Amino acid sequence: MGFIQKSLQLAEDGQYESALQLLNENLPNAKRKEQFEGGILLFQWGHLDVAEKIFTNLHQQEPQQNMITSVLMQIYFMQEREDDAFRLLGVTEREQPGYEDILLTLADYYFGMGLYEVSEQKLLEAYDLQPDSVAVLFALKEYYEQMDDMGMYFHFLKKLKERDPDFSDDMYQLQLAMAYMSLGKYEEALCCFEQVSDEQIVNEKDRFYYGLCLFFHERYEAAIPIFQAAMKSNETLKKGVSYLAHAYIQLRRFREAEEVLESHIQKFPSDEGILQMLANLYLDEKKYDKAKPVVEALLKLDDENFEALIQYAWILEGEEAYEALISFVEEKLEAGIEISELYWLLAKSYAKIEAYEQALKQYAAAYNGLHDEIAFLLDYAQFLMEEGQRKAAAQIYREILDIDITNEEAHEYLERLTEDG
Repeated sequence: MGFIQKSLQLAEDGQYESALQLLNENLPNAKRKEQFEGGILLFQWGHLDVAEKIFTNLHQQEPQQNMITSVLMQIYFMQEREDDAFRLLGVTEREQPGYEDILLTLADYYFGMGLYEVSEQKLLEAYDLQPDSVAVLFALKEYYEQMDDMGMYFHFLKKLKERDPDFSDDMYQLQLAMAYMSLGKYEEALCCFEQVSDEQIVNEKDRFYYGLCLFFHERYEAAIPIFQAAMKSNETLKKGVSYLAHAYIQLRRFREAEEVLESHIQKFPSDEGILQMLANLYLDEKKYDKAKPVVEALLKLDDENFEALIQYAWILEGEEAYEALISFVEEKLEAGIEISELYWLLAKSYAKIEAYEQALKQYAAAYNGLHDEIAFLLDYAQFLMEEGQRKAAAQIYREILDIDITNEEAHEYLERLTEDG
């Protein structure tokens, strides 16, 4: 085993310093091929100054070697020495082997500068020069994926599969699946995923998206263990928490959904989206004692979170804390936060404490924004009936029937009001 291979093995075993020492001891007297390979390792490991010396020396010996020139240009670009990099182009020859590497280096540079059309031009020049080059086809595939040109992406993905002997059928199907996912074509994506055996989907991101594809096909039972495995292997896939919890909810496995969300919040207490989802779940189950601190946490993060404001008011109403609700809502209204549902809850609370005149005023204010919400209209009409405003109540019941002609409660009360004259 040569010292390059030994250095690689040491690095893979975590003995990075020993690998670096072995390279530095052997490179000065090594053959040119070994110097090139060792310089590449140093470059990849971030030792640009040492790598620069090696490739400068190699370039002086073989100025027409385009592969050497390409790496030296990359080093200069990373050191922000653009003039030195472009100066090297003066000794390059398009006819010499490896010129496509220089074009790929230029394409990367221009892409990083935001000159996407120039980058594409360099890539296509490289393709004209070496249409069967795996490196060129890979670069074109990556470029069009980043530019969201999926037609060209599919074109070069297929060519890469044809030209690269190491590009397995499984890898091809996975990349097709991910591309279809990005286009929202979940049927096609699932077909690709299902052509790959489970043990071949080893990348956590690929596995997560497979689970997501199953989720979008409402195959929740199948998606759950895939989400769990992907998230266990890679905690950065925390976005999977909402999908995993939603899958449990769809299966009416509410306790498991709660556990997933609660566990996540312990690690990421400021994740607003998950806090909101947990609050919604608690409120759906009328667990006001659990929902309250979660909604308070949401309001602490954003005191103008409209959904959380409404939820907090509903919690107070559920607790029959009418005085606290009135104080809370009026404080928000004074701050300029006007939400129709808050006016409704304020009206209900005033009615509960028998401040009927105030309640009527707030019902009228709520009506402006909730005139097509049947639950509100039924409550408003009932209040008007109790206050003896039968004509106004009858009008509200008619409005309810305009929205839903089958509403039995509205029919019953309207008939009663009509019979009573």
